[in-house]
Amino acid sequence: IERGLQRVEAGAQGEHKIKRGYLPTATFSAHYIRNPGMRGAVEGFLENERQQIQDVIAMLGEESPFKDRPVVAEEIKDKYRLQRSSR
Repeated sequence: IERGLQRVEAGAQGEHKIKRGYLPTATFSAHYIRNPGMRGAVEGFLENERQQIQDVIAMLGEESPFKDRPVVAEEIKDKYRLQRSSR
């Protein structure tokens, strides 16, 4: 706050950070896997993991210490539904 920062990266993991006001957000990365068999296996894993992460972010968003939560569980779920349906 003193330095006028608009964003702070609190680091990965750690539900304990919620009490300090660091709410979970989704992050994204892009990778190309050349081997078709491995690519299929990774795609299958990621499809399951996306749903789990979405659910955890939504659940943890409910634990927000803010009166007017900037993250609302249903908004997160809707965002992911839209992203998944546009594929």
